[in-house]
Parts: sequence; C-alpha cells; structure tokens
Amino acid sequence: MNDLTSIDLLWVLLCTGQVLLMQAGFCLLESGMSRAKNSINVAIKNLIDICVSAIAYWVVGFGLMYGASLTGWLGSSHFLLGADVGSGLLAFFLFQVVFCGTATTIISGAVAERIRFRSYVIISVFVSAIVYPVFGHWAWGGIVAGSGSGWLASLGFIDFAGSTVVHSVGAWVSLAAVLIVGPRLGRFGTHPRAIQSSNLPMVVIGIVVLWFGWLGFNGGSGLGLTDEVPKILVNTMISAAAGGITSLAIVMFRLGRPDVAMVGNGVIAGLVAVTAGCHLLSPFTSLIVGSIAAVICLASTWMLHRLAIDDVIGAIPAHGFAGVWGTLAIALLTDPAAWGNGNDWAGQLAVQSYGCAAAFAWAFGLSFVVLYAINAVYPLRVPRRHEYIGLNIAEHQANSELQDLLTQMSRHRKGREFSHRVKIEPFTEIGQIAAAYNRVIAEVDQEFAGRREAQQQYESIFNGAVEGIYQTYPDGSFRSANPALAKLCGYESAEQLYASVRNVAAEVYADGETRDQFLREIALHDRVSDFRARLRRRDGSEIWISENARAVRDEEGSVRYFEGTVVDITQRLSSEQLRLQKEQAEAANNAKSEFLAGMSHEMRTPLNGIVSMLELMDEGELSRQQAKYLQIARRSSTTLLAIINDILDLSKIEAGRLELESVPFSLVDLVDETVEMLYHRAKSKGLHLSAHFEHGVPEILLGDPVRLQQILINLISNAIKFTLVGGVNLRVRLDRSESTPDAAASGGDQWLQIEVSDTGIGIPLERQSKIFEAFAQADASTTRRFGGSGLGLNICQQLVVAMGGRIRVHSELDVGSTFCCVIPAMEPDATIEDVPKTNILAQRSHSRIAGKSVLLIAPANGETDVIQDYLERWGANCLVASSVPSARQTLRAVHGSNDNIDLLMVETSLIGWPADETWPDGLEAIKRRVLIGESDREHPAEVLLSQPVRPSALLEAIETSLSDLPKLGQPNRNRRDAGDESIGKGRRVLVVDDNEINTTVASELLERLDFRADTVASAAAAITMAKDASYDVILMDCEMPVMDGFDATRELRRLHQAGELDLPPDRPLRIIAVTAQALAGQVERCFRAGMNAHLAKPISKTVFARTLRDVFEAEPIDNNAVLDTRSNAPVGPFSHLASEAALNWHEVVQRCGDSEATSYEVIRMFKRQLPEQFGGLSDAIGDGDLQRAGASSHRLKGVAATMSAVPIATLAGAIETAVRNGDQKDLPQTLKQLESEIERCLDWIDQKLAEVEP
Repeated sequence: MNDLTSIDLLWVLLCTGQVLLMQAGFCLLESGMSRAKNSINVAIKNLIDICVSAIAYWVVGFGLMYGASLTGWLGSSHFLLGADVGSGLLAFFLFQVVFCGTATTIISGAVAERIRFRSYVIISVFVSAIVYPVFGHWAWGGIVAGSGSGWLASLGFIDFAGSTVVHSVGAWVSLAAVLIVGPRLGRFGTHPRAIQSSNLPMVVIGIVVLWFGWLGFNGGSGLGLTDEVPKILVNTMISAAAGGITSLAIVMFRLGRPDVAMVGNGVIAGLVAVTAGCHLLSPFTSLIVGSIAAVICLASTWMLHRLAIDDVIGAIPAHGFAGVWGTLAIALLTDPAAWGNGNDWAGQLAVQSYGCAAAFAWAFGLSFVVLYAINAVYPLRVPRRHEYIGLNIAEHQANSELQDLLTQMSRHRKGREFSHRVKIEPFTEIGQIAAAYNRVIAEVDQEFAGRREAQQQYESIFNGAVEGIYQTYPDGSFRSANPALAKLCGYESAEQLYASVRNVAAEVYADGETRDQFLREIALHDRVSDFRARLRRRDGSEIWISENARAVRDEEGSVRYFEGTVVDITQRLSSEQLRLQKEQAEAANNAKSEFLAGMSHEMRTPLNGIVSMLELMDEGELSRQQAKYLQIARRSSTTLLAIINDILDLSKIEAGRLELESVPFSLVDLVDETVEMLYHRAKSKGLHLSAHFEHGVPEILLGDPVRLQQILINLISNAIKFTLVGGVNLRVRLDRSESTPDAAASGGDQWLQIEVSDTGIGIPLERQSKIFEAFAQADASTTRRFGGSGLGLNICQQLVVAMGGRIRVHSELDVGSTFCCVIPAMEPDATIEDVPKTNILAQRSHSRIAGKSVLLIAPANGETDVIQDYLERWGANCLVASSVPSARQTLRAVHGSNDNIDLLMVETSLIGWPADETWPDGLEAIKRRVLIGESDREHPAEVLLSQPVRPSALLEAIETSLSDLPKLGQPNRNRRDAGDESIGKGRRVLVVDDNEINTTVASELLERLDFRADTVASAAAAITMAKDASYDVILMDCEMPVMDGFDATRELRRLHQAGELDLPPDRPLRIIAVTAQALAGQVERCFRAGMNAHLAKPISKTVFARTLRDVFEAEPIDNNAVLDTRSNAPVGPFSHLASEAALNWHEVVQRCGDSEATSYEVIRMFKRQLPEQFGGLSDAIGDGDLQRAGASSHRLKGVAATMSAVPIATLAGAIETAVRNGDQKDLPQTLKQLESEIERCLDWIDQKLAEVEP
C-alpha cells in the first residue's frame, strides 16, 4: 500500500471526500422521506453513525478486515492503526472508513421513525466492528500486502467496489432490524395507508448528492488514477441513468404518474448494481445492468409491501436485491479473460452466488439473533406515544413550529375552551396552518353561538307551537310534552300532564286498542303519518286527533322513545266529508265527459260516410227535387257534425286535454276569412255582415288562431241564427284599460277587445247569467225554433278563459245583443322569421289613392261604414250616397259636376240597368269604376270586387283601377289548384280500414281525384299487399283490432328500409293517418309513429285533395329517425305519456316572470338535478327501502310538476302511490318508463339549450 504514487494518493484522498459527502446525501434522502416530526432524529442518526463507525472501525474493524488472515476467516493485525504504517496504508484506511460508514447509514433509513436513538447507536457499533469487517475480510482480505486472502477471495469472488460487501450487507442487517422492530403505526393492518414523505425536493437533492459521491465510491476503488477510471465513471453514470429511466417507465405504466421515491430508488439501484463490476462492464452492458436493477428494485419493493415489511426509504430493495443482481451480473455479462482467476462463466456464477448467499447468511442471520436478544432485554423500538408525537420531541426535546401548534390545539381539545387563538409564526407554512385554524375556531365560536340561538328558537317553538309535541317511552309514560299538548288534553301545564298521566294507552286514548295499533304501525314502517284516533280530555270529552310520529332508536336498533306531533282534526273531518261529496260529484262529471267524448268518436265514423257520400252525390246530375232533398240532407248532416264537434270540444276542455298553440298569425286574415265563410249565410237571410278594425289594432298576434277563429265562428253564427232583420257587425279594437285576474300570467297589459253585435231577438235579463252554461239556451223554445246544442257559448267562454281573458254579454230583448271578448294581445318578436308581413290596417297614405276623390254608392249598413273608414284611413276624400239619385244630388251640391271625382265605387245591388247599357247621366264621365258585389258586366274601366270586402282585396281593386295597367280582375281568396280533379294522375293508393263505409267513401273520393284505389280491412293484409305491389300513398286507419295503424306504420317503415316491400327503398313511402280522434296528442302520436299527414273524420273532398297534394309535395320521412324513436318508446300503462310534451316551455317562462334568461337557467338546474334524483330513487327501490323511495319519488314529482314536465311528474307520482300502498308489482316497469321519460326530457333540454349555447 505504500507504493502509491503521489497522484494516486491524491486521487484516493479526493475520492474519500466524495464518499464522505454521500453521508450528506443519505441524510437528505432519509430526512425527506420521513415525516417532519422525525426529521431531527433522522439527521442526528446520520451524523452519529459516521462518528461511531469511524471509531469502531479504527479500533477493531480495520484489523478484522485487512489484518493478517487466520485461515481466511478473520484478520489479526492492524488494530488501533498508528501513524508509522506509512501514508499509503493510512490513505487506504481512510477510504475504508467511509465505506464502513456507508454500510452503517443504510440501516438508519430503513428503520427510521420508530427506533430508539440508543438502539441505533448499538446497531452502528455492532455493524462497524463485527458484521461489516468480518464479511469484508472474506471477500477483500489480501488487498493489503502480506495479509493473506479471505476464503471468498481465494475462490475468485469479484466485487470491485462493494455491491455485496457494502450495500447488501447493510441491507440485510436492515431487514433483520425491520423485522424485529416492526412497521410504523398505521402503515399496515386493518386499514393500511401510505405515509407521505415530508419533503420530496430534499429527497431529489439527496439522490443527486449520492450520485456525485458514488463517482468517488467507484472511481477510487481502483486505488489509483489509472486509465480505467474514465471507463468506471462512464459505466457508473450510464447504469444510474438507465435505472432511473426504467423505473420511470414502469411507474408511469402501472400508476399513470411519476413517483419521486420509486424513480429515485431506481437511480440508486442502478448505482448499487454497477458497483460490483464497473471496471469490467462496457457502457452498453452497464445500461443492461442498471435497467434490470431498477426492475428488481421495484418488484422487491412491491413484494415487501405485500409481506407488510416497512422499509421507509426502500433500502432493502435498492441496496440488497440490486446488490445481489450486480454481483451475479459479472459472471453473466463480462469477459472471463478479464477476471484473472481462471474460472469459466459457470464456475464464476457459482462463486458469485456463494458470496451473495454468504453475505445474507452472515449479515441477516447474525444480526437477527443479536438484535432479537438485545430487543428482549432492551426494546429497540420507541413507545407508541413517542412514535405518535414524533421522535424530535420524544428523543431530543426539540420542539418545532408544528409541535407547538399541535400542543396548543391539544389544550383546546382537552379544555373545551376555544376563545383563545393559537400563536401564528409569520411567513411560514405552519403559520398559515395556524391562521387557518384560528379562522376555523372563529367559525366554531360562531357555530356554537348559532346552536345556542337555535336551542333558544327550538325552545320557543316547542313551548309556543300550536300543535302538540310529545316524546313518550315504549311503556306509555311521557318523556316530554309541550304546553300545547297539555292544553289539548285539558291540563294547565306540561308538568300537570306528567303527574296525571302514567300510561297514554289507558289515560289519553279513548279506545284502549289505539296504542297497540300505533305500536304495530311503528314496528312495521318505523313511523306513522296522519294516524287518527279519538282522544279523551281531562274533563271526559272526546276529540279526533291526527298524529305524525317516528321511533327513535339506539345504536343496537332498540326503541328508546317515540316522538311526534298531534293536531285536533275534529273540524277537518267535517270538511273532509264535504270534500268527499265534491269529489264524487266531480267523478260523475268526468264520467259524463268521457262518455260524451266516446260517443262523439263513435258517431263521427258513420257520419263520415254520410257527409262524404252527400258531397259526392251533389256533384252528379240530379233533378230539382232530388237536389232539394240532397241539400236538406247535407244541411242536417252538417248541423249534426257541428253538434258532435261541440260535444268533443267540451269533453276535451272538461278533461283538461285542451291544448293551446302559441304561433304568429295575421289577425286581419283570420277575421276576413271568418267573415267570408259566414257572409253568404247572412246574405241568404237578407242580413248584412261586416268586420271593422279600429285604429291601432296590431295586425300580427301571437296565439292560437284556430281556437280564436272557433270563438268568432260561434259568436257570429249565433248572431246570424238569432237575427231576422238588420245585420251583424264585428268590431276589433285595442283596449289598454282592461285588466283581468290573469294579467300577470298573460304576459302584458295590451288587450284585444272583439265585439260581435247583432239586431236579433235579444236575451232576457234573467237568462243572461245562464247562457254560458253547457246545454243552456235563452229558453226552451229557442232550441225548437233555431236549433243547436247549447254548447257553443260554454265552449267560447272556456276557450277565452284558457287564453287568459274573459267574455261578457249585453243584450236587450227585441233590440239585439253584443258579445264582448277581451283577450291578451301578445305580439311576436320582430326577429321571428315566420311572422307574416302585412300593413293593410296601418293609417298611412297609399300612393295611388292618397288625395283622390272617391264616390261610394252603397246601402247604409255596417259594411259601407267599413269601406268608408278604410278609404279615409288611406288618405282618400270620400263621398257616400245610398242610391244613384242621391249620388247625383251629392255631386251637384258639393262639386257642381263629376269632373273632380277620380273613382266611382258602386254596390251592384243598386245598379238597375242592364249590363249592355251605359251608365246614367252624371256617372258615365267617371272613367274609373269599382263594382262591389256580383255582376256579369264586362268593361275595361270596371273592376269587380266580390263581397264580403276584405281590406287587402279592396286596396288591390282600387290601386288596379287607378293605375294605367290592364285590369287585374278579382283577386284570388282561396288556395285552390285547378288540377284538384286530376291530382291522382293514375297513382295507386292502398286504403286500410276495418269499416266498409270508410273504405267505400275513400275509394269514391280517390276515383274522383284520378287515383287507383285498393282496399283491405286489416293491418296484416296491408303489409301483405305492400309486399306485392308498389303504392304511392297508403291511407291508414289508426284504430283497428289486432294491430293498430301506429304499429302497422312502424312495421311498414322497417320493411321499406330493409328492402322487403315492392316499393324500392329509394322511393318515398307515404302514409296518411285517418282517424276520428282530433286531440293534439293523437296527432302528435301519428307523426311519432312515422305518418306523413293526418286526416280527421268526416273527410271533405277539398280537405282530402289538399292533404294528398301536400303529402306529394313534402319532403319524405326518414325511416331511420322513426325506427330510432320506436326503439326507445316506452311501454306499459303510462305509454301514452310519450306523446305528450316532455316539458312545457311556455309555462316555465310564465313561472319565471316571462324571463327567458331565467327560464334557461332553471332548465339547466333541472338538467343537473334529474339524473341525481332518479339515481337516488332507483337505488332506494333497488335496496327495498320503500320509505326512502317514497320520499325520493315525492321530491321528483314536485320538481317535475314545477317544471311542467308532466310525464315525469305523472310517473313519479305513480311510484309514490305504489310505494306508499306497498304495491311493488309494477314498480320495475314504471321505473323503466320514468327513466325513458327523463332521457327524453334531457334530450329536449339539450336541444333547447343549443338554441342559445351553440
């Protein structure tokens, strides 16, 4: 050893310093991996073990390891090494001292946080003086010249820098100590948990410091600065890096995240494994060694965890198992020629294995025996309390900020005094925790104050409640009662009640069995609700009470007491009897409505045949008498149909199934069409009929045009029916002064007033309050004289109320009647694309008529007044005369001549000269003329305007007459194609109906429209026919036995998509529903089934032709969409709900104060709550907890009803009723239907939100 050159000596001393720096690395690693409460203890152990190992190794260890060998087992010289041995040996000794310290400090990390400081000092002395030196002699004995080889060294054992000698020996001693000391508290056991490291950045710094020191550890082991040193350092670097990368890859694959401790141990495992053969390996084989070492390290770490062996820093896997692999890798990965001992690879593998086994047997075996014996005499582990509070305080009395905080918090807990705050160390993490704790304490104080206030409120409620509140023990005695209960029982105070009543069964209940029934109900359901009983008061009188109570149980489930409330229901029972009678009356009324609806439905089918056949017969050649009889039959059937429609409307209203639309429509067009519809009926009686719009009436409204027109038709028809002389006037005006109880719900303060006035027979004053009742007339003779069902005005009233308005009547007998409807005049948003664009009523000047002089010759009636008002409104100067002579007088009196008249307007009934004669004197000079009414005159300067006069037609006729363009003639009023008679063009139609009358009617109508019709009487036959022939359209009756029209339509759609029909899939399949049902839900059901259109019986030819034309012009239906809808359609007793709206948006907006922004936010909240509430209900039913299921379904029903989600509310209510009654038979099916409806509602909400959230 004394032959080292100066440069070699310097290199060894520098490497010694690097290895000593590894002690700092271990200190950082172990402190960071431990909890903060043990950090000081870990640090002092790392400091003291280098001190202890240096002295012990100098005194005895170096001699046992490198002294003269005794048969290869022990050294016998160089104890207490002196300065006279030479600089080379001293430098070698110094290098070996830090190696010994490294082996010792490995144990510190493994047993950290639970071993006594004194115990660790004993272990350090034992390892430094005996365990490490003896095995070191076996493997490395003979390095000092003349000392003789150890027995392992003589076999050719190779461990260049101590993978086994240093690291494995330290790891196996650690294993023995860990097994004896045991795991940390809480690490394993019933509830194992990972104990978090206190400072991972410190761990990383420690690993880097170790890495740096390891370069000296391996580089200095050659005892000289030779050419091998760079290779050794490169191999060390490559192996460590490979170990880290491999660990990272495995951890990411298994855990999905990088784990600092495992990646760090992979680096250390690579360093340990390469240490044995770093002088023989190449960089590539070093990569392999490091990678496999990391795999072995991670595998052994997880193995120790499964075995419940608690190694704090992973010393045993990283140093022990990795060291064994590194030692064995020499025989597997290096060149035998480089070994210099004559062994082949098999022999060398055996020698390396012997060495590893000997290291384990010696280090683990001896250590386990010695430490076990020491532990029996002097426990190595700290007491549990010391481990709990931390070894910093328990072992070293070293308080920390954390411990100070814990101590103060403990005082709070023990003293139950929270008014004082803990001390805050500023600018520290513990100070932040203390500040947060102080805030929690403040909240606790506030909570206690709130509880005291709540207690006071409870006592106030308990003592001041009107209801009786009680707690009774199972034996019937009172635990507590409030003054209200004492008063209910006839006592002055609760104390008097306690003293007087010992058993409520005999002394409170009037019936001795009531208490037993109460106990049975409690035992069955754990609570009672509305438990009714007779109570005997102190004075002997009896009252009826209702109890709501529950059982309060202890932890074992035994009843401690009952608590509940009591109310006097004696008065309520009387009210309930009245309510029961009322419900019975309502049930009878509902039965009547159902009967009326059913009868109406059944009557419409045969009536369809009557009306349609009469219409077809009317088109043929008939004698005058036959035509007369036919007209009588048609009028009779039409009257019967009107009565049936009234009955059906009434039944819909009374059944709550009336649905109002809210769409933009033209008020002008609606009124004009209604007047035009009824004009000739009035004219045939010699009556005039007119409609007048006052200034300011909005032309476009938002509402239900069909129902509004139904109201107008009813009122005008009645007026015409009961008027013999004069006429009927319809007046529309805007009235902002009106106010109804439903103003808030209707969405505005703008009201439309519609008045229908007549000069008819009038209504007696005493009958005016009855005319809006169903089946009521002014008197019995009215029905006989004028006919009718007596339902029209009742329906009108209910429709007006449904719109948010009201209707009233003013009438004088033999003078006439005025019916006035006031409804909200809601105007649509101007941004809506479908709003009709019109400006006919606007008070503006039209370019052709403004400033022109117009002479109007017409009878003095309401229609003439309307025409005059429009002319003046449009800027014309209007002169009016009731006859031709008076017109000539007017011209002479006002103008003196007719030169200043630009336009002449004459009603044709006042023209008494033939068509081929010229106009009388005074009128022939007026070249531009408009004839109002019917006339066969033809003249280039004359424009014919049919009655009734519509504003748009009037304006068009005037502007045509005043223009220089050719005459336009009479404007078209009705949508009618000239080609109706030939719309069929020979197309084939399949009629499916089980009623022979209906198939005959349909076939006749189809033939008139140039279609070829086939008929079948069942859905199955229709499917067969469709497979054999191609049909352009199928008329499908909805109500048929065996398979109805809806299922048949879905099946036809499926077959068409699959190519199983004769009609190719690329040609559209058109199906029209034919039904006597006209409810909105029925129509929607038709469309959901996949039908293209809907025809209600009875069917007129015009409607029939228009529907067919519309179907051929419309886009075809996508079969996939229909079939997807069908696949999700619910079945069961509530399957009809699928045809109802998932959520009524209009009602939601109204309930949100007409704020759409609020409404969108509400449905977002509803969307979040639905899955959660359904999940709770489903879990409760699945667990068989009917009480919780009832509460969950009740909550869901309430929320859904508030949101106008009727299907969900209905199904939730059905579930609530079922669980309350204990009926679980249909619960799974109803729950499945509820889930389907919730999914449909969520889809609807998503679509609605997509309108504002693209």
